[in-house]
Amino acid sequence: MIATMPPPPAHIEIRPLAPHPRLWISADGRAHTPRVSLLRERIHEPGAARAWSIIQASPGVQYRALLYLLTGDPSVLAQTVAQFQPVADAHRLAAQALAYDWLWVGLNEAQRQELARLLLASADAAWERTYASLPEFLHNIPNTATAAQCLAALAAADEFPDRAQSVFDRGWRYQRETLRCTGDCDPHLDRLNPIYPLAGGGWPEGHDYDRHGTLEALSLWLALRSAGGPDFVSGSRFLDEKLLWYLQGLLPSGNYILPVGDNDFPGGIPSWHDLHLLAMSAAADGPHAPYLRDYLDHTSVQRESAISTFLFVDPGAPRRDWRTLPTDYFAGGVGTAAFRSSWEKDASYVAVQASDHFVYHQQNQEGALYLYRNGPLAWRSGVYDGGVHDHYVNYVIRSIAANCILVADPGEQFHGPDRVETVNEGGQVIGNWMPKAHDMEALQRLRGQGKSYTDRVTWLAYESGQDYGYAAFEYGRAYLAGKVPEAMRQVVFLKPDWVVVLDRVTSGDPTFQKTLVLHAPEEMEVDPAASRTTITTRSGPATAAPGRLFCQTVLPQGARLARVGGLGEEFIVAGVNRPHRGGVKLQLPGTYRLEVAAPTGQATTVFLHAFYLCPSAEVKEIPQVKLLPDDDQHATLSLAAGKYVLRFPLFGAADWEWIKGGTRKRSC
Repeated sequence: MIATMPPPPAHIEIRPLAPHPRLWISADGRAHTPRVSLLRERIHEPGAARAWSIIQASPGVQYRALLYLLTGDPSVLAQTVAQFQPVADAHRLAAQALAYDWLWVGLNEAQRQELARLLLASADAAWERTYASLPEFLHNIPNTATAAQCLAALAAADEFPDRAQSVFDRGWRYQRETLRCTGDCDPHLDRLNPIYPLAGGGWPEGHDYDRHGTLEALSLWLALRSAGGPDFVSGSRFLDEKLLWYLQGLLPSGNYILPVGDNDFPGGIPSWHDLHLLAMSAAADGPHAPYLRDYLDHTSVQRESAISTFLFVDPGAPRRDWRTLPTDYFAGGVGTAAFRSSWEKDASYVAVQASDHFVYHQQNQEGALYLYRNGPLAWRSGVYDGGVHDHYVNYVIRSIAANCILVADPGEQFHGPDRVETVNEGGQVIGNWMPKAHDMEALQRLRGQGKSYTDRVTWLAYESGQDYGYAAFEYGRAYLAGKVPEAMRQVVFLKPDWVVVLDRVTSGDPTFQKTLVLHAPEEMEVDPAASRTTITTRSGPATAAPGRLFCQTVLPQGARLARVGGLGEEFIVAGVNRPHRGGVKLQLPGTYRLEVAAPTGQATTVFLHAFYLCPSAEVKEIPQVKLLPDDDQHATLSLAAGKYVLRFPLFGAADWEWIKGGTRKRSC
């Protein structure tokens, strides 16, 4: 069941703690923690055989320590003790903290003193290496470092209680804020516009950096629970919804994740950190845990996920078919709505992302739209390689690299990092290097100041129906103050074939050029006379079969359509191509983009586009799309020669009517 957690305390006294083993495991099964005797029986269960065989064969210190704890082999003990060494890397520190705890019962007093002293010294080294220069919360680097601090302290608390308490307190100040960001402590959580960045199970930096986000924090939360400290795991809404956020970011091909944020590993999914994190999340045992166990049962165990799978994915616990989960989901904290027509590989998939800017590895692409059927069709472009350079600063993180709206003020100055000359592409304010919060109170103060690098988006609606999905939000604050008083995007998905997007954009100066951009991973043909664009994707790591998309520009009247890009010109910004430096891996750099330039002279412009997600790439024409006669306050759109008719107000609140072809339900 889902519980409302008590607020995490400012101080946790770690003296006394439960006896060893106390990190993730216990001798007596306290606080829903795997019991040593039960784990010794699990070794022989067929459902745990794959994970256990990986643990037996793995050389890492934590694997050998668990092997010793469950088998008592003295040769394994000696070999594992010899692996301990001083480290400044937080990941290695966390592994050694777990190993020390699991070896403790076999160590003599001198060994305990020596290894505990080493752990705490390594905690100091890791702190100096990774935290001091990055105090902002939710950043992956300090999150990893502070979680490892606390794990080392919990492991070594018996031998050096005062020093361990000091190390724990140092890390807990940061980790407490991560917990507060989940929203688990708020029974009145606003699901549409939560003040908590992690509400809904997401991570602001995206799925890839969640391996340094939730994964590291959860390692500590599990250890606190098993050590006799506060339980922030059992009944956690955030952890229960982690499965939904992950699965809804998983494309129908099953091997590629929605590439929101800085993500150089969107393919080859599920990766080790996905499985490790999901297996640990199963320890919350929430309403979706049976679906989670079923998904993991049908996914190969990897070495890095073997321990968490063995400990927390109970072979005897209930299972439910994960493909019977709802096909749509909204993660409010990270402003991501995802809809799919089914869980099959040939399903259509639509996602849109718009959120406030919390931390470094987010992009400046509020309103980004993703369309998929058989393969990625309208997608983000560019290559993230971890570096800060021209391609990153002037393309990858900018609005022009995603399916967004540009509003060009010729006099606007953009500010990027590391002395990289930053150009004006007409997009949203760059938030990556602006001041960030170090706790929830600081975050609220920044939002209250209306800073466009933090306070950006208000969600207006999210609806999920059997045959449609709907999302609406306002994000004018993402642009420089005064440049865009209003920017509203509405997305209607009529499953499985049609997507209608209405954008209403008001500029502070009617002469500012407003341009909608749409990116193609591979092929794009534009027919300006017919206001029609065709995108075809035939291959690539996320492609299950060749796919095709037709895009019909309905409004504004008099718009100019142009195809930009091609070989050697894929990343043109401000008249200069800004190529990537390699490191593509499984990313989709993109080839072309469509630019729909609205006529200037009006403060408010409405863009209306109809997208047809073709069942196959063999479809040659888009079914008829027509703007029907209406008053000057509304736009009525006919799709598929009148099979569907939708009506949108051109002014006022976000809304739409489903006049023909289906029934809309209003819910969030």
